[in-house]
Amino acid sequence: MKTIVTIFTLIFALNFAATVHAEDGSMRYREMVEKLREQNKERREAEQEQEQENEKQVNQTKKQEPVSKNDKK
Repeated sequence: MKTIVTIFTLIFALNFAATVHAEDGSMRYREMVEKLREQNKERREAEQEQEQENEKQVNQTKKQEPVSKNDKK
């Protein structure tokens, strides 16, 4: 009888430990995914800002070109 109780206790303890470990792993996974999402959002925002800066530079260059062409004539 002691052997059966010991076996059930051991199985319960292992099951409990596995559950706790799985929850810890799940929390870490969620945190990792959240960090990756934040990084992707920041990267997209930086890319959009860079594109806007590039467009501004192109527009400024286009505005300056006719002036420089008139100066050459």
